[in-house]
Amino acid sequence: MAHNLAIDSKTGEASLYLLKQKAWHNLGQVVETAKNSDEVLKIAHLDYQVEKIPNFVNINDEFIPTSSFSLIRTDNHDILYSVAQSKYTVMQNIEAFKYMDSLVNAKSDIIYETAGALGKGETTFVTAKLPGYMRINGSDDIIEKFLVFTNSHAGGALSLYFTDVRVVCNNTLNASFKGATNRINLKHTANMSDRLKEGAKLLDLSYKYNAEFEEILNHLVKFQLNETVAKNIIHNTFLTAEEIEMMNTVDGISTRKRNTLDDVFRAIETAPGQDLHRGSALHLYNGVTSYFQNVKTYKSEDRKMAGINLGGDESIAAQRVFNQLLLLK
Repeated sequence: MAHNLAIDSKTGEASLYLLKQKAWHNLGQVVETAKNSDEVLKIAHLDYQVEKIPNFVNINDEFIPTSSFSLIRTDNHDILYSVAQSKYTVMQNIEAFKYMDSLVNAKSDIIYETAGALGKGETTFVTAKLPGYMRINGSDDIIEKFLVFTNSHAGGALSLYFTDVRVVCNNTLNASFKGATNRINLKHTANMSDRLKEGAKLLDLSYKYNAEFEEILNHLVKFQLNETVAKNIIHNTFLTAEEIEMMNTVDGISTRKRNTLDDVFRAIETAPGQDLHRGSALHLYNGVTSYFQNVKTYKSEDRKMAGINLGGDESIAAQRVFNQLLLLK
C-alpha cells in the first residue's frame, strides 16, 4: 500500500479527512464543508490516545523493568513504538489539534484541508490551507499554500512547515518535506509545548515569504533565456571549472558527465510540467528540479529523499541554479 494510511479495524475506513477533493487513492472521508478540529479528529479516526508504558524482561519467571518504554494505542493496544526513552513525552492527537487551533483561529480565513494517520497510527498529519494562492504571471499555473503539522508516536520529531503539496498519504507527506519552507522540528520532550509557540511567528513570516516568493517567480517567468546563457548555467551547476575547460578539448569530459548533461537538458524540454513558461528562467529551474525528482536514478528512496531534501546534494544544486537565475539582468 503506497498510501500507507491507517485503516480502522471496526469500520474499515481509512484514517483520512478530506475537504471537498478526493485523493488519488480514493480512500478517506470527503466532506463538502470545512469542519472544526473536534469533527476532523473523529472523521479522520484520530480520536485515540497513546500511552507510554515501561518494558519488562522475564528472567526466571520474574518480570524486571528495563530503562525503555513502549508507545501503545489504548483503543486497540497496537504497539506503535518499542524503544522510547524515559524523557520522551507523548503529544496526544487532540493536543496537536488544539495547537493547530491556536494558529488557525488567529487567522479566520485558514481552514482544515486534510488530516490523517499512517501505518498503525504512529504518524499523524493535519493540513490547513492558507488563504489565496500564488499565480504565475496571470497564467493557469497556480501554487496553493498549506501549513502542515506532523506528530509522531514512533520516536520521531514534531514538524511544522509550509508546502505547496496537499498531503493525503505517505507519498505526498514525503513530497511535502522536499519542498518545505520555514520548518520547525521538535523532539518529544517536556518543553515542546513552549517551543511550539514559535509557530505563530512562523505563520506570520509565511505571509511575507509567499508574497516575496510570488514576486520572484513572476520575475523568473518573464525573463527569457537564450540558449548560450541556459547552457552556461547548467554547466556551472553540474561541472567543475576544470571540466568546463575540457568541454571542447580532444579528451573532453567523461561519458558519465556527458550523459548527465544530456539527461538534464532533456528534462528541461520534456519532463512533466515543462509545457509551461517555455524559454523562461522559471522553465529552466523547473526542468532542473524535475530532473532530480523524476529522471535521475538513486540507489534507494532514502538516498533520493536525503538528496532532494533541504541541505542534500541535489537540493544544493537546484539552489545554485536558482541563485544564478536571480542574478540575471
